[in-house]
Amino acid sequence: MKETIINITNYDCPFCEEEHDVQIKKRMAKANFKGVIIEYEQIVYYCSIEEDEFVPAKIMDENLLRARDSYRKSNELLTSVEIKKIRELYKLTQKEFSLLLGWGNVTIGRYEKKLIQDETYGNIMRMSLANPTFTLEMLEKHKNKFEAHRYAEVKKDIKKVIKFRGNYLLKIQEIKNTYIDYDTESDYNGYKLLNIKKVNAVMGYFAQYINPL
Repeated sequence: MKETIINITNYDCPFCEEEHDVQIKKRMAKANFKGVIIEYEQIVYYCSIEEDEFVPAKIMDENLLRARDSYRKSNELLTSVEIKKIRELYKLTQKEFSLLLGWGNVTIGRYEKKLIQDETYGNIMRMSLANPTFTLEMLEKHKNKFEAHRYAEVKKDIKKVIKFRGNYLLKIQEIKNTYIDYDTESDYNGYKLLNIKKVNAVMGYFAQYINPL
């Protein structure tokens, strides 16, 4: 198994029971997660005196989170990082995002740190990203869970996102609607399905070199 030394740090070694320099190593590891074999980046500490490895509790939690995120990716679920980005888009705390969506106080915190969301919850979070107006509607629905001043602040921040991303999201939906009859590979689409991310990347590339564009 290929591994790389990414750092050397002074640490209270559990083997030697004293502080000394230990190597911090990174490698790809495999694990059986919910019956699925996944590959993830694993961090371990190495004591060169005892020639043995150990994993501090905090690092173990980080390893487990990376393993869970690898499982999420393989099942097309939002990763912990993606969930955090959605929440931060609206400048919400973990508790606030949970309350806005009508869930328990700690639901988002658990999804960002350890638990894997089911598909239904995942789809709701995706909807919050894809449609800021939906997020505003959810805030209105659960406004009684926010103090008045904080409700006003959150509403203002969501409106900013709507103004900034609204037209862009409408254009994306318009393009998808135009290609609704070409959702399977055929002669009509060159056996390639529409990939808006790739189209966006190509347009961005050419825009660098064509001033009017």
